[in-house]
Amino acid sequence: ERFTNFTTADYPLLSDVITAFGHDPDSGKLFIGTPEGLNSMVIGKTINNQKEFLSVKAFPNPYKPDLGQSITIANIDDSGFDIGFPNGVKECYIYDTAGDLVRILKIENQGLFVWDGNNEAGKKCSSGIYFFVTSSEDGFARGKIAIIR
Repeated sequence: ERFTNFTTADYPLLSDVITAFGHDPDSGKLFIGTPEGLNSMVIGKTINNQKEFLSVKAFPNPYKPDLGQSITIANIDDSGFDIGFPNGVKECYIYDTAGDLVRILKIENQGLFVWDGNNEAGKKCSSGIYFFVTSSEDGFARGKIAIIR
């Protein structure tokens, strides 16, 4: 992060006393409220143009790894067919509820992800809720997986 101090000596502010801030991510403008009036400056845009892939599902969910299955993460259309992930989607990240990365999955030949319920070290993940996230330049997908041991 980079911080810059602005004062009336180095920037055309109306006052050195700041009473409020506001930021418009569409324009990148920072609004600075002072007792003498409102100032604005462009500090950068933070817009994310990615759209969410709403048809991504994980199944079976809840997942019971002791039954000998794996969990599949696929992009399923409304009629139930796997339509594959958009170009650029190569990895799927699995996180636990603490936000720690548990596993990175590589996309398989069929255009889906398969998880065996193990972490990166090959050890069984405990029962609980896990989150998956995958993205490309075109969009992203996220969801929850419940593991029951």
